[in-house]
Amino acid sequence: MAIVRKTLDEIRAQAARDDPAVRAGLEAIGEEAIAAGAAYDPDNPLLSDAMLDRLEALSLLRRAQERTGANVRELAQRYGIDPDRLEVVAAGRGDPDPTLTAYLRVIASDPQTVARLLHEGA
Repeated sequence: MAIVRKTLDEIRAQAARDDPAVRAGLEAIGEEAIAAGAAYDPDNPLLSDAMLDRLEALSLLRRAQERTGANVRELAQRYGIDPDRLEVVAAGRGDPDPTLTAYLRVIASDPQTVARLLHEGA
């Protein structure tokens, strides 16, 4: 069974076509009530800031890999990053520092320019 995520507006639009009592109940629910309900859902725990930071760094690493066609070790060598640090990011462990995350964002955005600038300065 697939899980389908919908926004509150999408749910309300569907409810407008459904039972008036259901529609009235949904109209009474606000974003704050939804967030409070999610906080108590054992099947869908809220992510900590540290976990969100790890997921962001991992997403940027994957995007950089896709854009460059490089594996983690190759990416580290090409852009002057400690390969062990990238392995930690790739495994979703540890807390990536903001500098590494920012650098991955730049690489993911324009890997050719970053590589060119690094090699021009060498």
